Amino acid sequence: MDIYDLPGGQNNNENRLPPINQLPLEILTEIFFHSLANGAIKQNRGNSVDTSPVVLGHICRAWRTLALSSPLLWATINVTVMTGWGVLVDVDRTLLAVEELLIRSQDCPLKIAMRYVHYPYGPDEEDSHSFRIRYEAIVAKLLSHSHRWKHVELSLPKASVGAVFERISAGTPLLTYFLIAESQNTTESMTINLSSATQLECLRILLPVRIDWGGSMMHKMRKFSSISYPTVYAFLECFDRCPSLTDFYFHSHMQRPSPHFTRTQMSLRRLSYLVNCSLEHLYQAQYSAMLNWLDLPSLRNFSLSTTEVPSDPSTLERFLLRSQPPLEVFSIFVRGMTNPELHACLRIVPSLTTLRCATIHFTEESVEAFMVPPPPDGESVLCPNLESVWINNESEVACRAIAKLMVNRRRNALTTGAARVRVFGLDPGNFEAFKGYPGIQQCVDEGLQLRDKFWWHDHRDSNK
Repeated sequence: MDIYDLPGGQNNNENRLPPINQLPLEILTEIFFHSLANGAIKQNRGNSVDTSPVVLGHICRAWRTLALSSPLLWATINVTVMTGWGVLVDVDRTLLAVEELLIRSQDCPLKIAMRYVHYPYGPDEEDSHSFRIRYEAIVAKLLSHSHRWKHVELSLPKASVGAVFERISAGTPLLTYFLIAESQNTTESMTINLSSATQLECLRILLPVRIDWGGSMMHKMRKFSSISYPTVYAFLECFDRCPSLTDFYFHSHMQRPSPHFTRTQMSLRRLSYLVNCSLEHLYQAQYSAMLNWLDLPSLRNFSLSTTEVPSDPSTLERFLLRSQPPLEVFSIFVRGMTNPELHACLRIVPSLTTLRCATIHFTEESVEAFMVPPPPDGESVLCPNLESVWINNESEVACRAIAKLMVNRRRNALTTGAARVRVFGLDPGNFEAFKGYPGIQQCVDEGLQLRDKFWWHDHRDSNK
């Protein structure tokens, strides 16, 4: 007797199938798409040969058939190639996997992440030559499909970077996201021509590069990151070519800019859509040139740091007065900046909710400017909307001053309308000591959060 002939049973073949196999193929296909590790391509974790959809095809015959009939499932290629002992088998396996993925994905747009990791101690010369042949074969396979590139993240040796740039210059009509880094940190600048990559929405260049825009306008570009500009003109030209930028990140390369960096006189650039801007580790010439020629009226999230004392201490204040931005998040580490100079800048941005700065800016005396209510004959209170404070180093003086500020805002928030400080970023080793300051434990009981200072970037990005 069949079990479905028993009382309460149903002689229906569908009931013998697992519930997931009863789903319509369209829905099951969508589930397969969501199983792809979208975040993995950003993390460069593992190889595609070990991940979906290869695993899906091993579950059962029906799933394999469905996976093979869905070319978009195979259009994400994630590759890590490492030098070292015993890697030839892995490289062979990776090469075969890349070839198979390119075939199975048919004509679908490709998402590619490839990372080359070089170890100084590796195989002998013969094995090294064999490895190089296989590695170059992988790169050549990917380059041959550059007309399908849509989202590409690469960290490769210089020779391979040059080959990639040649393909970009020849034309990548579908490319919307491009990240390029050099795996061995070269200091020699190369050139990339972007005149035919007008569909780009996000560009991250993490090596010294000269950009040839070829007269093209990048109207779709929203996010741009770079580490090197040979002149102030090259820096400002990226804004001319990308007028709709919302995010701009510049982390100055370790090489000091050319003496010609600031020789050309330029006109002011007003970027009405730029919301997030990061200018990090600027040299003196870069700091002056960049802030003097920009007007950012929509700026909400701003990170600024220097490696040298600026030649003109009022440069930042003039920039803020010119832009009048609705700034909410401000990370500032400018060498040589005094507390009066910082306070003058903060008075221009009363909308500020998050402040990250050096510990020297928080003392028993300087914190008085943040206290509420202000003296009857004094200036208006600094940062009345401040909710989050972060410091970079250990300082008992700074912690004591910030504790004083938090207790003051807690006691007077209702009567003055000022915000309470709800988040403090510091070294975790000082959490317990900070709670020992008078009044802080009550602030903690009422919602004050103590955060690890190394979580700053996550906190900053959550405010975008």
